[in-house]
Amino acid sequence: MWSTLPLVLAACASAPPEVLPDAAPTTVVWVVRHAEKASDAEDPPLTEQGQARAEALAAHLADQPIAAVYSTPYQRTRQTAAPTAEALGLPVTEYDPSSDLPALILAEHRGQAVLVTGHSNTVPGIVAGLGVEPAPEEIPHERYGDLYSVLVSGEHADLIISRFGD
Repeated sequence: MWSTLPLVLAACASAPPEVLPDAAPTTVVWVVRHAEKASDAEDPPLTEQGQARAEALAAHLADQPIAAVYSTPYQRTRQTAAPTAEALGLPVTEYDPSSDLPALILAEHRGQAVLVTGHSNTVPGIVAGLGVEPAPEEIPHERYGDLYSVLVSGEHADLIISRFGD
């Protein structure tokens, strides 16, 4: 077996990645909690600070090849997603927070990049549903600006957490 390893490695090194038949396309899903909201009312808009954070998200993702933008039907999530969607000329597609959004994304957007805006109590479930183990914990109520980048390739998912808008 070890005597054939150099031949296998040489064959892999000489073929460009796009011709390898078993290479699974990578799906990239950016998941964010909505930006700062104006109050604890049922459906508040963003504050000025929240709107600035939403603009910062759009700037942060400006050079990414995003194919779809998803948001819950609440003002704060739609307003967080809107600057990115507008900059890319994409609609904001609403989803029900109780739906299986990760399954939909993996079925309809395989190999593409997607932005999802959610809530402090839904973002961890979305990330987990994309295959990240262990899933992140619920986001503290006062924390905004975390960007969960989930890279899904085949049955494997990686998570990178970064910040935006600070």
